[in-house]
Amino acid sequence: MKKELTKVLGREIGEFRTALIYNAKVCDWQSFERKAGMLFDYLESRELSFIRAVFLRIIRATLAVLIAAGAALWIASRGLSRAALPYENYLIVLILALFCFLVFFFLDFQIITKVKASRHGNKRQTFISSIEKDFKSRLGEVCPYAAGGTQDVFLNA
Repeated sequence: MKKELTKVLGREIGEFRTALIYNAKVCDWQSFERKAGMLFDYLESRELSFIRAVFLRIIRATLAVLIAAGAALWIASRGLSRAALPYENYLIVLILALFCFLVFFFLDFQIITKVKASRHGNKRQTFISSIEKDFKSRLGEVCPYAAGGTQDVFLNA
């Protein structure tokens, strides 16, 4: 599954790269900026979906452990003697503390996601200007295909 996702991601990024190279060759910087913005949005959405998948996997596992511990405690409490009752209270407090931590973890993740989304515009513009600057420095001042030139500065890219 991971190999397939890696191949798909590599292929889609390759398509963006090809489009960016073409737009740089013909000095179509408006289209270049648009494609670079689409690449940034694509990468950000992939990153966020990966982070959410990992987060949900952790939450599900932790919640399953908490439910199992609660069920085991409930079943075991029926056969406990009076001497073991104080330990039962400690286990209940421990389960409640873990559940509260799980809720805190979930809310913290939601806040981090919102903060990341609020900074999206600045990061996007920085990414676009940085990649455009890199392509322009590689091209130099002249766009070879815009003036009818034949050299390919991206041949080894």
